[in-house]
Amino acid sequence: MNDDWTGRAGDRLGDFVIERPLGRGGFKTVYATSNLSTTANDWPARVAVCVPHAQDDEARQLLANELRVVRTLDHPGIVREFGLAEDGGVQFAVMELVDGQPLSAVLAARGPLPLDEAIEIVRQVGEALDYAHEGLAIHRDI
Repeated sequence: MNDDWTGRAGDRLGDFVIERPLGRGGFKTVYATSNLSTTANDWPARVAVCVPHAQDDEARQLLANELRVVRTLDHPGIVREFGLAEDGGVQFAVMELVDGQPLSAVLAARGPLPLDEAIEIVRQVGEALDYAHEGLAIHRDI
């Protein structure tokens, strides 16, 4: 079992080829990927894969639990989960890929946003969090 898998553009992980990292949290790194087996797995051609930093039993259980929670949520502000996969001892989650730029990149390029635009972003995030919390889902990376 691999203890700390890190992917780079062009690396393959199961049926997925890494395009680029999207973000790194305390528990896992998320990558934008190309799905090479859309017919076999019936998932979109581009998806996000979430790879826990550790690949021990505890990390695997946390990932499985997180996906069970996400599976119960249906909201336009919350990504969909497609499933768990494993390759070469590396377990990962396959999730909906949302195209766009992270807010940090938008702020770096544009500077402070106009108040009405900032309020709308906060409103949308708050709405999604409220929905998740009503369903007793709590996300560690917010």
